[in-house]
Amino acid sequence: MDFYLFLGFILFLGIGFGIISSTPLGPINLLVAENYLSKPKVRIVPFLCGVILIDSIFGYLTFWGFEKFLSDYKFVGASIGIFGGLAIIALGIIGLYQQYKGKHDPNKKIEIKKNIFLKSSTASFSKGFILCGSNPGFIAFWGWVAYNAKTWTNQAFPDFEINFYNLILFPIGIVIGDFLWFGLFTYLLKRGARRYSGSMIDKIRTFISWGLLALGIFTIYASFDFKDKTLIKIQVGKVNEVGTKTGYINLKGDTVVPFSKYQHCYSDTIKNFGIVRNLEGILIGIDYRERVLFEIFELDNGPDYISEGLFRIIKNGKIGFADELGNVVITPQFNCALPFKNGKSKVSKSCIFHQEDEHTYMEFKDYFFINERGEIVE
Repeated sequence: MDFYLFLGFILFLGIGFGIISSTPLGPINLLVAENYLSKPKVRIVPFLCGVILIDSIFGYLTFWGFEKFLSDYKFVGASIGIFGGLAIIALGIIGLYQQYKGKHDPNKKIEIKKNIFLKSSTASFSKGFILCGSNPGFIAFWGWVAYNAKTWTNQAFPDFEINFYNLILFPIGIVIGDFLWFGLFTYLLKRGARRYSGSMIDKIRTFISWGLLALGIFTIYASFDFKDKTLIKIQVGKVNEVGTKTGYINLKGDTVVPFSKYQHCYSDTIKNFGIVRNLEGILIGIDYRERVLFEIFELDNGPDYISEGLFRIIKNGKIGFADELGNVVITPQFNCALPFKNGKSKVSKSCIFHQEDEHTYMEFKDYFFINERGEIVE
């Protein structure tokens, strides 16, 4: 059941951000309105399909790219959230400024040049695709979306991992959100006035500007971490082994991680990150918000030992290294790797694992050595 809620959450985020991406009342929404009231109708449907398609593609690529390449770097994510929030606030302020300075004549009929549309449906579709996709602000918006969508998904469903396949629901949601907005916008035009006038645009623009302002403030607030960052391990009994009931409380004594949440909790305290074994029996690294950071390399039925400040982690089946604070130092990219010794680690992208009783050892092929920065050394 939780997995379906997780999938539904991704779809819901796509719908929400699809609506948000469509609502700013720029040329596209004005063209929709003008087309609705004009006679004869122009070829706006292919144009809008091009806009919606590039919307969904950008949404998917930025979310997937952030998850795959940038999610390990907390500073990058926080920076995107802060600057993205400031940009959204700026859009809201500009919209409100224009409204309250009286730059719009409520009695003025808005005229839109229809030469943006071409006679061919294919050409009109291509024009919508290219015009929307080449907008720098559009690209920046979806970068901001990727940070927030990734953060909110991990906070709501820390036990599930976003991947190439379940993320397809996100662009599907964007398409639904785009159609919902344009359908609602047309309905409002139909109910609001037979003649398309500036007063209606002003009211909707003011509402959206206040919404953008609130959303930007919330994004900046969420980018700064005000939550209590220390969790303390609790357990039933004195024996600390797998099967013992373990969990975490915060400094106030409130239960944050109940006994039934994980098979076992290894870390005595969690400040930056901690190690737990999930219900599927996999060792994972989590932060104090219980967001899954990476999988821990298992050694002798327990987490990998820290050697020279680094330990092995796994992501997408590849081995890399993280430090004692849980920061990814060497991106997972090797099929096998040994702990660091004398500043070097023996690694390979081709190896065979052998199992003897409870112990596993690696047979390296075409191995080489790397330093703590991941650089190849002699």
